[in-house]
Amino acid sequence: MKTLIEDGENIYSTVFSPDGKTLANGSSDDTVWLWDIATGENYSTLEGHTNWVFSVAFSPDGTKLASGSWDKTIRLWDLETKKELRSLTGHTDVVWSVAFSPDGRTLASGSEDNTIRLWDVNTGQTFKDLVGHTDSMRSVAFSPDGTIFASGSMDGTVCLW
Repeated sequence: MKTLIEDGENIYSTVFSPDGKTLANGSSDDTVWLWDIATGENYSTLEGHTNWVFSVAFSPDGTKLASGSWDKTIRLWDLETKKELRSLTGHTDVVWSVAFSPDGRTLASGSEDNTIRLWDVNTGQTFKDLVGHTDSMRSVAFSPDGTIFASGSMDGTVCLW
């Protein structure tokens, strides 16, 4: 066993990069940490959120990372420069979950505001709001071929879109 974090912060989300060389985690210190799997070293900390980071997701090509936070925003990060590409705003409550579509062109976000938003990754604009759950959206996912979208909610349902 290799322990990567020993600072006592809460880790809310952990995900491997598509090539398996990097691990990202969202933390209660309002940041995203990037880890080199081979060495176990934290090689970058992405700062920009103003509250806890609950969800992180790599784009399928591994060039971008999305993070969702208690601050009601989603941040898109360029992993080559380790800089924020843009902040996506529109949710009115905590963003619990983010997921990229298999082609990397769409980002989905699920929020405490009971909505799912679909975002154009290139423009940062919302192009569709999915409404149907009656409670907080806790999990979002695309099928491997991108034809089906699933959402899980605190209302006790999973919806297929």
